Formats: sequence, C-alpha cells, structure tokens
Amino acid sequence: MAAALCLCSCIGPTTSAPPSQLDIQVRSAQKVSADAEVERSSEAMHSYLVGQLAYAGEDFKTALENFSAASRLIKEPEPELHSRLAELYVKSGELDKALAESEKALQTAPNDPQRMLLHAGILESLKRFDHAEPVYRSLIESNPTMSEPYILLAALYAKTERLPKAVEALRALIVKVPDEPSGFYYLAHAFEEQGDLAQAEKQLLRAHELSRGNHDLTLDLVRVYLKERKVDEAKNALSEVLEADPKHVLARRVMGQIMLGENKLEDALEHLTVLETLEKDSAETRFKVALIQMQRQNYKEAVNELNLVLAQNPKHEHARYYLGSVYAASGKRKEALKELAKIKQDQELFVKGRLFSAFIQREDGDLDGSERSIREAYQREPDNKRTFSYLILLLRERHKFDEAEKLLRGALAVEPRNDKLLFQHAVVLHDLGRDAESMAGMEQVIKLNPRHSDALNYVAYGLAESGKDMARAEELVKAALEVKPNDGYYLDTLGWIYFKQGRLADAEEILAQAANGSEEDIVVVEHYGDCLIALQKFEKAAEVLQAAIDRSSASTSAEQRRVVERIKVKLERIKSPLSVNPVKAAH
Repeated sequence: MAAALCLCSCIGPTTSAPPSQLDIQVRSAQKVSADAEVERSSEAMHSYLVGQLAYAGEDFKTALENFSAASRLIKEPEPELHSRLAELYVKSGELDKALAESEKALQTAPNDPQRMLLHAGILESLKRFDHAEPVYRSLIESNPTMSEPYILLAALYAKTERLPKAVEALRALIVKVPDEPSGFYYLAHAFEEQGDLAQAEKQLLRAHELSRGNHDLTLDLVRVYLKERKVDEAKNALSEVLEADPKHVLARRVMGQIMLGENKLEDALEHLTVLETLEKDSAETRFKVALIQMQRQNYKEAVNELNLVLAQNPKHEHARYYLGSVYAASGKRKEALKELAKIKQDQELFVKGRLFSAFIQREDGDLDGSERSIREAYQREPDNKRTFSYLILLLRERHKFDEAEKLLRGALAVEPRNDKLLFQHAVVLHDLGRDAESMAGMEQVIKLNPRHSDALNYVAYGLAESGKDMARAEELVKAALEVKPNDGYYLDTLGWIYFKQGRLADAEEILAQAANGSEEDIVVVEHYGDCLIALQKFEKAAEVLQAAIDRSSASTSAEQRRVVERIKVKLERIKSPLSVNPVKAAH
C-alpha cells in the first residue's frame, strides 16, 4: 500500500528556562498523538498485507475482512485498496458497500477507465440510471475507441425505453471503431426492436463479415430472415452453422422446423426468441461484454463484468460457468471450483460444470475430487458420451478396472457396433491382463473402422511383441501413420518392428524420431537405447538411457519403476564395452 505516514517533529522552546507544567502536558499530548498515528498506520499496513496474501491464496472472505479493516484505518483514499474492495463487495452482492469503495477509489483516480466502468456498473445494478449515464458518457469522451461504454450506455437507454438514444450511441461506436462487430450487432438489435428489419439485416450482415464463426450472431441473422420471410437466406445461414458444428442443437431444431414447411416458420421463429431484441435486462448485455473481454484476454475486466451480472441475477448459470473459466485461465483454480460448484443440479450447465471441475481437480492431482465430480455429472446424464469417457479414464487411472469394464460392457450391450466403446473396452481388458480378449476386441474395432489409427497401432505392436506375422504388423502400423504421420507411438511401433526384423539401420532412424517425439515415455526411449546397443553405439546408448532414468526419477508408477530397473541393468552391462574400448564403442 502506498499510504504515506507523515510524522511531524515537535520542536520545543530554545530557551533554557525550565518547562512549565503546561509545556509538559502539551508535549506529552503530542507524543501520544504521534504514537497513535504510527500504531494506526502500522495496523492498516498489516491488515492490507494480510488481505493481499489472502487474496493471492483465493481466500476472498479473509481478504475482504482485512481490506475493510485497512480501509477504515487509513485517512487518505488508496485507489488500489478501494478498487479491490469494490470488486470483492460486488462478488459478495453487497452493492451499497461496493459503491462506497468505488467512490473512494475514484477520488484519487477519477479518470481510470476500468474503475469508471466498474463504478457505472455498480450504479446501474443499483438502478441509479441517472448517475450511471454521465459516467458512461465521460468514459466515451475520454476513451473514444473503447467499445464497452457505448454498448452499455445503449443498453441503459434501451432499458429506460429510449431506443433512439441507444441507436445514436451505437452509431457513434461504429464511427469511432468501424472494425468492432459488437457495434453493428447491437445496432441491429436496436433496429429490430423498432421494427426496422431491413436495417437490422444490414447491420447484422456487416457484423457477420467482421466476426465469422460467431454462431449466436448467425442465428440472430436467421431470426431476422425468418421475420422477413426470407426462407432460403435463413437456410443458407443455418447450413453455415451446422457445417461448422453439426451438433448445434438450436440450429438443427430451427432447420428441422423450416424443412417441415413454411407453415412451421412461426415454430422455428419461436426457438430463436431467446436471442431476440437489444437486451432490456442489462445483465445480458453486460454478460456479452464480459465475453468480449474474455476474447481479448482482459480477465480482470471480465471478472468484474461477470460478478456484476451475478449480483443482479445470481441464477445466471452461464455467467457462473464463464466466471469459473476465467478464474481457471488466470490460475485461480480454487476459486474456479467454488464458482462451478454453485451451478445447481437442475440447471442446463450442471454437467458441463461438473466435467470442467473434474478436469481441474485431475490436473491438480485431486483424483478423489475429480471422481466425485464426474460421477455427479454421469448420474445426471448417463448417456453423455464425454462424461462417460472421462469417467472411464479416471477409473483406469485409479486402477478400478473391474468397474470400468462392467460399465463399458453395459454400454456395448446398447451399442455393440460403436468402435469408440469397443476400443475403450479392449484397453481396459488389457489393463486387466486379458490380452487375448483385448487383441480380439481391437481386431473388431479395425473391422468396423479400418482407419482407427490407435487400434491399428495396438494390434501392430502386439504382433511385433509376439514375433508373429511381422508383415501384417508393418502393414497395420503404416496404415496408422497415414492417419497420423508424426505420432511418436506409431513411429516407435514401426521402429520396433524393424528392430525385431533385424533391420537395425532403418530401426535406428525411426526410433530416434519416436524418442524425440515421446521423450516422456520411457519405454519408447528404451527401444531406441536397445537399438543403439545392438549397433554397438554404447556411448550414445548410455547417454539416452541415463537421460530417461533421470526424467523418470520421481515416477510413482509401478510399471515405470520396473522399466527403470530394467534400464539400469542394461546400463551396467554396457559399462564393460565402454571401459575397454570407448572409441570403438562410440562408433
């Protein structure tokens, strides 16, 4: 904290006359006062530092308590402290307190754009529109190329039924920032609200040109086309969405209604009402502004906007999900998990939120928490393929192979020709040591999908290990490499086949590529080392194998430890040739 502590020295009389009782009292009072100021400033600094540590540790409750204490103790406003407090009060839904701290922050930093934007957002959330409007206007005047104030001011005008003023603000944005698609997007909504569909279409087409791949924007354009009865244009726009995302539920539903005939256009249009009009609920506009900030990687600003959305509407699950995403992206993983946990079981994003939580927890090594999260998601949507696959992955990592196999067997009873399920089942059978069944399963996968590269590689490697049908093994792995030409594991299989065939020069070339691409896999590096030993390149082999051991020193996997021990034995064996004739051994 930059708060300055000013200690004034008290200079006594210069005469040698003895001090009067009054002099002594005055000096004592000054000393007590000075000591109190020192104590007050020290306490403020202590509270601030404790707050900073708590904030960094994502303990926002403790941070809020200590920042509040520091704010009460300091005499002069500290913009950083008050801004942080305003953000935390918004997060806790205490908007009156947030406003008080925001006002203090602006006393010493009146022109900071992000603080002004937060201040206006708090005012608007408190429905103090007359006070928020001049803040947005001031922001526009001082930051004419900043798009957010124009958009939020237009939303404020729309909410207070001043659509012409909203159009005016958005036209000003387009003039100042002609390459910003959001200006055209919101202007289109304003024209649509006024019933001017031709202008709405024109502005959306311009936004569409500037923002290819934005499916929500394309669906807005579809809605306008349907209102104009431009069915062919609507179908073309929907086809564009479905080409990029064949599973886009809303686009597919609307297309289906259109394909049933024009008498179903009203039904199709009804599906799109969720995207209609310039939002009179400022939370929705603010949510989209937050998404813009996320795209720009302005995470702090995105967090402020999303917290303002949630202060107005705590049930806004999309804001909650994206807030968790921003926290995760900025390294605040505990806070990300807290936000995702607030998405309720009956909300649309519950499964997605639990899946995201499971991913974060797995990354952090919390496999218990990850499994709990994914089981909650699976219980809600047992037919969700992503959730099911992630559950199987976690069960395998936790060596719960029997449960994984049982679940996969049940899924295959419903979809016996699903090559993805068959592949997962074959992998789990391998985990269980049922290798013959696993190979048979992989052969079945290849019959169903001849370009399933992982299955092709699995069978090829199995044949190479057994020494059977090496010609077919080579054929299979080369087919896998046609699908993924640079895959380190596939290259390892091909190199290992060459090694088993005695084609050592070819094996060395391929295995070197494989080892370079898969340094973290100790078995791949071991194969390269074996080839070098066979070629009597002992010095290079020792270097490669020792590096593999060093990288695997912290491994807790039993299988990895077995491979490390095996490599150590090989290193001992090649020490003798190295010591006898190191020059020859190197060649």
